[in-house]
Amino acid sequence: MARFKKLMVLVVLLCASTAGAVKVAIAPGIPGMEEASLSINLQIQVWALSTENQSGDAMGWNTQVFLRRLRPQIAGDITKQLHFFVQFDSPNFGRFGTAGDPQGLAPAAGQTHVVVQDAQAIFEPTPGVFIEAGELLLPLSHHQIQSTTSFVTLDIHSNTIRFPGATAPNQAANGLRELGAETRGWLLDKKLGFRFGVYNGVRGNPGTYDDTMAASVTGLNPHSVPQFGGYLHWNFLDSEERGWLYQGVYFNDKPILSVGVGAGFQPKAIRNQAGYTSGPQDWRALAADIYASIPPATDQEIIFQADYYNYDFGTGNGNTGNGFFAELGYRYGQFQPQVSYEYFAANDPGANASGAPFVRSADARIWTAGINWWFRRINSLKVEVAGMKLGSLNSPAIHQIGAQWQLYF
Repeated sequence: MARFKKLMVLVVLLCASTAGAVKVAIAPGIPGMEEASLSINLQIQVWALSTENQSGDAMGWNTQVFLRRLRPQIAGDITKQLHFFVQFDSPNFGRFGTAGDPQGLAPAAGQTHVVVQDAQAIFEPTPGVFIEAGELLLPLSHHQIQSTTSFVTLDIHSNTIRFPGATAPNQAANGLRELGAETRGWLLDKKLGFRFGVYNGVRGNPGTYDDTMAASVTGLNPHSVPQFGGYLHWNFLDSEERGWLYQGVYFNDKPILSVGVGAGFQPKAIRNQAGYTSGPQDWRALAADIYASIPPATDQEIIFQADYYNYDFGTGNGNTGNGFFAELGYRYGQFQPQVSYEYFAANDPGANASGAPFVRSADARIWTAGINWWFRRINSLKVEVAGMKLGSLNSPAIHQIGAQWQLYF
């Protein structure tokens, strides 16, 4: 907690010195530093979330107010070719975990830590082509490398995005990021966007792999092969290739239509499921997406996005299967109603060698409906209702009501 307070004091002082997060020159007049500049921003997302049957007695609504994202951002240019970006976060600050929420928020006792969310050293050898190293977003789909400031829905569709974590149970531990190196950018007059990289991924401890030690990383990835990832994105109309991340809402007066494909792979990164196989399994992901933002009239947008995912976490793993989501929004001025549906179904391999039935522990069926109010474009107030079935689809549906107030400066 003390570390967090010190960090916030530093951010406030820096923001005050830069007159409201305006990019300022760092060292004008110093030879070699004439082009150096620094900008500081802060993203705050305050959530109120109420979840059905998740109270202390498991019969009432559990309602909490917490900070979903608290992100100081520091970006800078050293020269026209050398840049950096650092982003901190205290995710879910003040939240006490409950099961069964569609956002996939960590069900820990309380979230009060500060993490280095992003840290990138960037070289731009030619305009529009970047070579980056540090803590990076893993490339797989449009939605996954989309800014958290402009989601059409309340939050990311986390149940369809699945990367190996520390013991490869489900998702990457640090906000879908890994340390690594990549190249990204755009070509062909910004028609083609690309990201390709190598990342640490799962790193096992030396030793003999043991099937019975479910939480152990000993023996995983024995040859220390990195995780590989890539994404290609084609823009048919106005281009989305404008910066580091794609947007959900563009406030654009030109139509956008884009498609993308992505893939990821790391050998022997997943623990096997008892009774199906006898050693570490490869991880593989494939994805395809489409995004459209069509302005039917001035200051209006019809927004549609759909992503499809296919995963292989090994035979008998509940994350091996197919998922997709689709979302539709209509922005009329500052207001935007939206609906979405999210789906994941595991491949059922049948009973294992001991006759135990396959358990569908990671399936998902989620619908949402809500309305967003965008003011000064990037700042927003959102209200959303959701219904979901997670894991066993024979269980009763859980409902949720959420509101988000976002300020960004």
